[in-house]
Amino acid sequence: MPADSYASTDEKTAQNSLRTGRRRAVSRTVKSAREQLGNTSGMRPDFDYELTLIYAKTRISATFALPAFALIIAGICYFWIGAITILSWLSLVTLAHLLILSMAHRFEKLPTAGIDLKRWRRNFVMGDFL
Repeated sequence: MPADSYASTDEKTAQNSLRTGRRRAVSRTVKSAREQLGNTSGMRPDFDYELTLIYAKTRISATFALPAFALIIAGICYFWIGAITILSWLSLVTLAHLLILSMAHRFEKLPTAGIDLKRWRRNFVMGDFL
């Protein structure tokens, strides 16, 4: 009799661990579905954050490339357009670039918890349209 009780106890323990594993898997699936439903973009919030952070880091890494490109375009356009128009365009491009750079630096330094990604994405898009 004691051997039967040990076997049944071992079987029950194995069944309970299987049930626990299934419950945890279902719990993870439900949590993931809730996060996706609660998010407006349909992506997981941490993935959404990573995409925005990659955008910010890319803008920071283009700190010198964009103004150099704008200077090349201004130099080429100097032959056809007046200097005042070119300088005003170049100053506007530089100002917009500096604005986006400052936003990207601020976003990069923020802690990950409590960030309003919707607002940051909107600000980045508005900055790009300048």
